[in-house]
Amino acid sequence: MGINGLLGEMPGGGMNEQLTSFTKLAKLLKTKYGNRKADIDTGTLVYSMALMKKHAFDAGDYLPAVSGVHRQLLILDRVYGLNFTAIFDGQSPEEKSSEHQRRRDRNNDNSVVINSTYIAMCAEVCE
Repeated sequence: MGINGLLGEMPGGGMNEQLTSFTKLAKLLKTKYGNRKADIDTGTLVYSMALMKKHAFDAGDYLPAVSGVHRQLLILDRVYGLNFTAIFDGQSPEEKSSEHQRRRDRNNDNSVVINSTYIAMCAEVCE
């Protein structure tokens, strides 16, 4: 389906119609799932925070990126009142290593390598 197909199913429609925001996600959870807990795959959040704090992250200082992950999840919880479980998948399997290497080669300045220490730190602040 891909992201464009998925956004078309959400309130507000696809990317071309308008951006989907946390407010729209809150509406989706309320109308479709009631007060049930939602599972949030944190993979993109973990990666984007590491990329935003790339200079510190590449130097081995994961704390700024971990703080960013924590802050974003707190916003979902405290500001939007979403009842969720943060899912941390861990490191990618070895089978994906060639694809990850290809992407790193293509975007060397715009990528980071996520490691298990960083993922564990993110999971720790979410408990």
